[in-house]
Amino acid sequence: MKTNAPTKLVWYICLILLLVGVAFFFIEAVALYGIWVIALGLVLLLLATLLKGL
Repeated sequence: MKTNAPTKLVWYICLILLLVGVAFFFIEAVALYGIWVIALGLVLLLLATLLKGL
């Protein structure tokens, strides 16, 4: 299986999702959503490496 490097835009979006997810852990009202935001960024990054053009 050939993998591709993600574009800079996708990489920055994933980085922002990671930072938002980590910040959510410190806000008690939305702490439960932090892991889901981090997981969304990870899935997006994995899809970007598997699909060409992302």
